[in-house]
Amino acid sequence: MKGIAYAILALLLSADIAKAESISLSAAIGKGVAHNRSLTVLANRLRESDQKIEQARTSYQPQFKLGGSYTYLSRLSEIKLSLPLPIRMPSVKTGTHNVLDANVSGTYLLLDWGKRAKVVAQAKIGRKLTEINLAGASEEVIYQLIRTYANATLQTENVNLLQEYLVISKKHLEDAKTKFANGLVSEFDVLKSELQSKVYEEQLAMARVDQQIAVLSLTEICGGDTLILLEPADSLSRLTIDWPSTVSFDELLTQKPQVRALRTQQSLSQLSAAAERLRPTVTAVSSAGWKNSYMPEPNKLQLNYVGGLSLTFPVFDGGYSKHRQQEEQEKQKSYQLDIDRILSESRRRVEILYQEMRKIDAKRRITQDKLALARKALEIASVSYGAGLITNSDYLDAELEIQSIETQSLQDRYAMIMNQLELKKELSYFPEMKQ
Repeated sequence: MKGIAYAILALLLSADIAKAESISLSAAIGKGVAHNRSLTVLANRLRESDQKIEQARTSYQPQFKLGGSYTYLSRLSEIKLSLPLPIRMPSVKTGTHNVLDANVSGTYLLLDWGKRAKVVAQAKIGRKLTEINLAGASEEVIYQLIRTYANATLQTENVNLLQEYLVISKKHLEDAKTKFANGLVSEFDVLKSELQSKVYEEQLAMARVDQQIAVLSLTEICGGDTLILLEPADSLSRLTIDWPSTVSFDELLTQKPQVRALRTQQSLSQLSAAAERLRPTVTAVSSAGWKNSYMPEPNKLQLNYVGGLSLTFPVFDGGYSKHRQQEEQEKQKSYQLDIDRILSESRRRVEILYQEMRKIDAKRRITQDKLALARKALEIASVSYGAGLITNSDYLDAELEIQSIETQSLQDRYAMIMNQLELKKELSYFPEMKQ
């Protein structure tokens, strides 16, 4: 029942596979990186970081403010005159009922013992950290894309292989029917040959569905707005993985995005600790404007300006800055411990993957030798069966054996590519990013 369901689904989707557009691995990588939404978001974060740097640089510019006020006074100050005369003098009122003040004020931080420079440096390091995160995300996208592409290639070649053996099986079935008609074999032999063909048909139907799923996954990860399916143009045997041949593994490990990010965070922490030190600041202040209420003409607006220097020296903050510096120092130690852990784990992982690659390569060589022997055996079995020297069961066993070894050969090649890809990921070796 399950085989019938796969067959129906494969029939419905086969038309879409036929319309698929072929794409090479390098083109798929370029397309996937260009259309990945996560990478687009991180690229926009770089522009955000550029603005943060410009914001930090504004602290080197003077700051100006416009101000104004209006005040109405119902009662004015009075001066009573007391003279040694019999004449009583009236009180003299000072000021004005309507007080106007319009001014522009400015401040400029002349000296802060490097705090502004540290803030700008922190913003620049923040941008560098975003670049590292973007590089790490790009590596992950390329890694997933190569995996998906290789899987689509494997499924496509598996379909081709099963189609080839289905043709061979049907040819053998026709031979068996001819022999049965001539009384050379029994009906049991015909039924067994027909059963073998049905097994291939079922496997092919399921393989086509797996191929469709793999092609859909490849199309999705490549992104874009096109509705056209993308299928791999490269065969599994021609699919090659770029390999580090001139750079040492240790050198590559020290450039992993995780390690670079931790070292960048160490630098950021060092700046944060330095910025917390208690240091004096010197600021120039100035103000100019028009205001009334100046004697002896309180109702007349008159120009007035002031200027000076302001010195601020925080001498005690309850120990806050000291503890903040100690906190940043502990952070730096934690970052270094993480770096050592990542490098140690990666070295062990690289060694394991390298040994796995040697094991897969040895198995692959033996499988190739077995495949050559099985092909020769099938040729002999085909001739021998035609001559009546072997039974139908002997021929079918030879056919199944070579089909199994062919499938295993594909799996070995795929396993080697996956192992190389895992090693590339562990080493963060993705020259495809620069293409």
